[in-house]
Amino acid sequence: MADPTKVIKGGLKAIQAASKAADEQLAAGKLKAALEAQQAPMTRPQGTGLPLMPRDYGMYTLREQKDLPRMPMVDKARAEGKSPKYNERMQDLLDSPTARKKVDSLINKGKDLNMKEWYGTEPLRQVAMDAGRTPEQFESLMAQLASASQRNPVDKQNQMGSYLYYLSETGQLPANSLLLTNKLKKALKEDPSLAEGRQLVELPKGYGSLAQGDIFNRAVMIGQGKIGEALPPNKKLGTFYENLLGNLQPVTVDVNAVRGPIIERGDPRWLTSKLVEKDETGKVINSYKPREMLESGEMTLREAKQRPGFWEAAPSGSEYAGFEELWQRGAKRHDVAPAEAQALGWYGSADVTALKTKPENYVDNLERLIKRTAEQTGKSPTEVMNDMVTGKGFLRKEGGAVNSKESPEDMARFQKRFAMHKAIGGHVKKMAGGGKVSIFDAPKMASGGRASIFDTPAKRMSKGGSSDEPTAREIAEQLGKLAVDQGKEEYESFKKPRAATDIGNRGILAPALGLPVDMMNMGLSGVDAVTGLMGKPTRLSSEKPFAGSEHIKDLMDRYGVTSGEDRPMTETMLSLFSPTGMIKGAQSATKGALKAADAMRKPRAGAMREKTN
Repeated sequence: MADPTKVIKGGLKAIQAASKAADEQLAAGKLKAALEAQQAPMTRPQGTGLPLMPRDYGMYTLREQKDLPRMPMVDKARAEGKSPKYNERMQDLLDSPTARKKVDSLINKGKDLNMKEWYGTEPLRQVAMDAGRTPEQFESLMAQLASASQRNPVDKQNQMGSYLYYLSETGQLPANSLLLTNKLKKALKEDPSLAEGRQLVELPKGYGSLAQGDIFNRAVMIGQGKIGEALPPNKKLGTFYENLLGNLQPVTVDVNAVRGPIIERGDPRWLTSKLVEKDETGKVINSYKPREMLESGEMTLREAKQRPGFWEAAPSGSEYAGFEELWQRGAKRHDVAPAEAQALGWYGSADVTALKTKPENYVDNLERLIKRTAEQTGKSPTEVMNDMVTGKGFLRKEGGAVNSKESPEDMARFQKRFAMHKAIGGHVKKMAGGGKVSIFDAPKMASGGRASIFDTPAKRMSKGGSSDEPTAREIAEQLGKLAVDQGKEEYESFKKPRAATDIGNRGILAPALGLPVDMMNMGLSGVDAVTGLMGKPTRLSSEKPFAGSEHIKDLMDRYGVTSGEDRPMTETMLSLFSPTGMIKGAQSATKGALKAADAMRKPRAGAMREKTN
């Protein structure tokens, strides 16, 4: 358990440093410039300019442009200069004007997003060569990055791929490596011999994925120099790897390249025969048979076209070459390389396939992740970039606020922080009083009563209390526990890079700049309190008014002025020593009045019910 004295001393030192940093920021006027430029001053690489990677030699590596091996009958026809023969549904799709127009439309959408040269990785190769890497070492890096693309958006692909390359280059991924998953952990408790003779490797939190087992096994093979075996050139991932190296003739036929044309044409033969939906634990929650549903009249073709998941996601057999030819023809019509056409169409079909990757070229994505890693580690972007290409470091996952897609553990931790921040500041969210419910609020209970962030209704009722609100003692106990846990976390966070700057910006600078708006909001809170006591509540005030301190904090996080590290206790303590602290206290009082008024109305309503009965 952390020494309370050390925690307090550490907090005071951090606050002292933060105050100094905030004064410097105010004096220099850096915050305004940073917000206007949308660029944090401390993240700009000194002496290198932007972008990070050189574009002097163009975007594409000089590499032989050639088709990759597919099926024997396809390769034979291509060698003879003929178009291969495909099965009936594939040939009909190739001959379809509707499918051709859809390919053209998707390519044009990608052009509108300026996604040309997506596969250009020559700037990255130049960085690797300047760092003294061999062509073979660079290809190993690209193989890890390509392999990690399975079922991952580009951000996750590059984070996971760079981490596996780091493990390989630092000798932590030997041939006998075995991925330690939660499932394996349970199995090892029953039978420890399952890991005999193997080196267990556990991925850090946030670096796993749905396809982590396959990705990990390929990473081990790539680390042993078996790239061709891990990424066969006749498969999709092998094609993607070849595209990233600069061969733009073959096409990476993924779900986006398949579904756009087939859904537009609406040929029922491309409906999947069976679709199984599973939850996060792998349990089957729904099962469909789209073809049968269409044939029986249970579903119309129009309805089927509105359900992308009901259609084939990947080609089979010679159909891979058929879709490759479909996109190669489209590329010729648009005067771009085939791989470029596929990348343009990939972004162009985002509305159909719910693409989770933002529009940016591949090296631009890497540069963004490099800068973000620099912010989180305190290193310069150039140093992070060189560490990545040499295998001395890796790209970090996004820090800061937790969203609904994070793990339950992350969500629980964030909910605890949120509860602490709101409870100390007096901002208790209303769950049943018409207020907006967010993912951070405790859920409403089935009884229709108000759920507390501190305890369950059942527990309170068992103590003879009300299921609607926690008692003062319960609140005090829970706040005490939250304070101890939060104090430990924040004490450790003081050791992180940019801690003083973060605390100064969020705890002193943001409240000072947001003071006028917070004062106005305080006045509106008073009106809300009075109308609440009168039984006619209004919602004129806001918990996060535009240009107020909380809004400015969000802007700081968004534009990189702060790292995203949340220290609610420290920020609250700092606010108490500023004029804004008085506003926060006043807001707490008004919200308490609203809560009291609401509590008063409940017995009054109960008395009325008894009277009528």
